[in-house]
Amino acid sequence: MEALGAVYFTNSLDLNGDNYPVVAIDVHTGVVRSQSAPVSNPMSSTGYTPPVFDPVNELIYVGITQQYDSGVTSIGPGKIIALDARDLSKVVWSFNTPGFVNNALTVIGMSLIAGDLAGNLYLFDTVAALANPSNVAPAAQWSLPVSAGGQDVWSISEVIANGDSYVMAVWDLTVQTVYLAQFDATTPQPGGLNLVTVFDTGQSFSLPTDLLGQLLLATPPIVQQRDADGTPLLTINVVAQVLQVRLTDGSVVNTFQLPPKDDGASAFVLGGLTLDADNSQLWFGDNYGRVSIQTCGKATALPGWGRRVSIAAHSSSADLP
Repeated sequence: MEALGAVYFTNSLDLNGDNYPVVAIDVHTGVVRSQSAPVSNPMSSTGYTPPVFDPVNELIYVGITQQYDSGVTSIGPGKIIALDARDLSKVVWSFNTPGFVNNALTVIGMSLIAGDLAGNLYLFDTVAALANPSNVAPAAQWSLPVSAGGQDVWSISEVIANGDSYVMAVWDLTVQTVYLAQFDATTPQPGGLNLVTVFDTGQSFSLPTDLLGQLLLATPPIVQQRDADGTPLLTINVVAQVLQVRLTDGSVVNTFQLPPKDDGASAFVLGGLTLDADNSQLWFGDNYGRVSIQTCGKATALPGWGRRVSIAAHSSSADLP
């Protein structure tokens, strides 16, 4: 992530992976400008989420996270941290969370939005937080529902703005249910969170056995198209599938099932979805190094692309070398 003439990222500075700070490198000289306090290896203990920049207050926000492992009962605690963008060694303010922060945070205007594994969603007024750094509290907070089985584990995506509302994808990893979550961006109220079920355990959303212990992160929805009446059609990642759904009711319009490897091993979307709006193309990759392209409204044939899948929109995929 680039800002203020520097590139910000998390980095391992030694060979045994015990030092994971947030680092700022000058884009012109390649010299390290500053770095944060280190944390341990996120693959075995805790680490930082990807840094995000607040241009209004010149802050870098990160969260304390941990790789999700279904065999580990501890899901926290975590922390949301605001660092001085010009000197990452300075913590400006922090806020403790009961669950690990499980995705990159989102900055939209003067709002900072984050979620944790315990199913809490937070919205901070960044100016108010900076004005009272020793006693930071969210301007609004929501708790996602808990199943009859007890403590659920959640993955909450980054947030996108859609008109006067904010929208995100949320996964309940315990009961394997996917939702779209939406709240009013202009006057967010505690409790005022609308959840729309997209997939539940009765609709084949499942975590293949070879995904357990992998880093499972909900990725933000993309407004790829709109219905004739202007209703947004959101494209979301659902582990082994990519779905196009209506925001209003969560109904599925199109489905792309990632093909398994030749040996039958399950594939899942790795990373987020990228939209090429000029060509109405959606790009995404999987855990086996394959890239897929989905084109709405017209077929696309690219040299060197192998397997083609037709789903109402046209899709192609190919293996990377």
